[in-house]
Amino acid sequence: MPPELRAVGDTVSFDLLAKGLHLLQEGQLENALLVAEQLSELGWEKLHHGNWKDVPPVWRRLYGWAALVKSSCHCLQGDPLSAVKAIDLALMMGGPAVDCKDQFNALLDWAQDKLREESPSLSSTTSSTSCLY
Repeated sequence: MPPELRAVGDTVSFDLLAKGLHLLQEGQLENALLVAEQLSELGWEKLHHGNWKDVPPVWRRLYGWAALVKSSCHCLQGDPLSAVKAIDLALMMGGPAVDCKDQFNALLDWAQDKLREESPSLSSTTSSTSCLY
């Protein structure tokens, strides 16, 4: 979790992210997803305010962590496509500042397995999701 949110004076976002992670751990997926959506919107706004290169890395990290909560909820709800979409956006928007890539890899592995179960024609695909940094 990005502690530098507190350093930039945004304790509300820090506390909201902590709440989302707690809700996820408690299995309150709908509420955790709502919190993650709010944080994603905030991160999206921060990332699109001004020149992309001038956005402080903390907002990229927040967007990544919000996507981690969101994609985890989608996985636990059995929705692999929504999980992959959230991860894809986080990696594009967060870039190298995203520090939860190992967790994303695990979720992508699960999503890939789930999609193969749902569509046996994908079983012949040999691609791997372990290509993230």
